Amino acid sequence: MMAAWTHDIVRAMHPEEILRLARELGLNPNEVEEAAPILLHGPVAACLLASRYGVEDEEVLASARWHSTGRAGMSALEKVLFLADKVEPGKVAGRPDLEEVRRLAETDLDGAALRYLDLQLLEAVRQGWSLHPDAVAARNELLLARQGRG
Repeated sequence: MMAAWTHDIVRAMHPEEILRLARELGLNPNEVEEAAPILLHGPVAACLLASRYGVEDEEVLASARWHSTGRAGMSALEKVLFLADKVEPGKVAGRPDLEEVRRLAETDLDGAALRYLDLQLLEAVRQGWSLHPDAVAARNELLLARQGRG
C-alpha cells in the first residue's frame, strides 16, 4: 500500500523543480530525463521516501522509482504499480487503447506491461519523443522472455 500512496509525492511539482531536486539529491539525469524532467518524479520520490521519510523497504522504493518508465527485472509489485499508474480511469479515458492493457493486467502482468510498452513505443514514434533507456530495457526483457529467449 505504501508504494501506491507515495509514488507520486513530487508529481505536481513543476518539471524544472523536479530536475533541480533530482540534482540536489545526487541523481544524475540522463539526456532523456533532462529533456523530459517529469520522468524524474519517480526517482526523486524514491530518494525522498528513503532520506526524509525513513522508508527502508527496497521493493517499495523500487516501485516508486520506476513506476513511470519501468525497468528490466521488475518485481511483481513494481509491475502492479507500473500498470496501475498507466491504466487509471482518467488515462484510459484519454487513450482508449489502454483498455486492452487494463484487461490484460487482470491475468498477465508481463503481457500487460509488454503491451503498454509497445503502445508507448508507437506513441513515442508518432510524437517524436525520446525513449527512456529503462523502458527500452524493460520492453526488451519482456519481449525476449515471451520469445523464450529471456
